[in-house]
Amino acid sequence: IILFLVFFSFSAPSLADDATDFQLEGISLYDSALDHFSERQIKNNLVDWYSSKEYSTTSLRNLPKFKIFNEIQISFKTDDKKYIILSIDGVVFKDINDCLKELDKTSKELNEMFKDAYKSEKYTYPHLGDETGETKITDVFWKFNSGDQITAQCIAYGKEIKNKFGYKDEWRIRLGGEEFGNFLSNKAYK
Repeated sequence: IILFLVFFSFSAPSLADDATDFQLEGISLYDSALDHFSERQIKNNLVDWYSSKEYSTTSLRNLPKFKIFNEIQISFKTDDKKYIILSIDGVVFKDINDCLKELDKTSKELNEMFKDAYKSEKYTYPHLGDETGETKITDVFWKFNSGDQITAQCIAYGKEIKNKFGYKDEWRIRLGGEEFGNFLSNKAYK
């Protein structure tokens, strides 16, 4: 059984041409977050990670409705009253060595599913949100013609971040639109 039958629900993977064909915990890219969570849940779990306030992210942890992930993060334009999801991340807390093994398996499986998508090489780089440079991200992504992409990644948090915020290393899957991806790369941490 393919690992991602567990993580994604989809109707026809061979026909997948963008990230909207997939769901994390029953949630799809470009859904309204209000279809899945109350406005109170969204507002009460906002995080303050970005220097730019153009977009917001809410981090929902350990909800009874989550069957697979420890945490779901959804991102949307800050002034959007419908909370249209421009990025959704599913997070599982996992030792970094186990995560890297999982990332290799995940990459092989997704390569089979997304033969027509652009695939990046596995790459490790410092997390832009950690000024110490200790936190490292290792990821692989598949980009569709629509500009949407699916990213599989491991995050190894640095000692200072772990001590300050209690973060744990993690394995994550991101369904993301091009718009929010550009924000993360170019504006979020400047």
